Amino acid sequence: MTNATDFLNSFSTYSKESIAATKELFAINAELANKLLEKQIGFADLMLQAGEKQLDMVSVTEPKEYLAKQTAIVEETTAKVADAAQSTTVLFQEAGEELKVWFEKGAKTAEETVKKAATEAAKAAA
Repeated sequence: MTNATDFLNSFSTYSKESIAATKELFAINAELANKLLEKQIGFADLMLQAGEKQLDMVSVTEPKEYLAKQTAIVEETTAKVADAAQSTTVLFQEAGEELKVWFEKGAKTAEETVKKAATEAAKAAA
């Protein structure tokens, strides 16, 4: 009967650890998704601002002035898009590190669980 009890206890522990690991993974992914959504909203806002600035140029009749304003809009938008791309890359790097830590923690827990089960099985067999 103790083998069945040990099995159920091991299974229960494994299940609890799996659920905890899944919750941690979900939290990491949810945090990344929220940050990416914020970036996308910021990018959409940037495009709206650029569109408004272009609409403001409707009254410009001088070609040189129009070209100068258009160039300024493009330069400003390009700089902001480059910053957004760089910060998004940083987000993915940070998420990658978090996932690496999560995976290593899970691998360590799995190794400890297997070693414990092997030790208990060896004791039971002796």
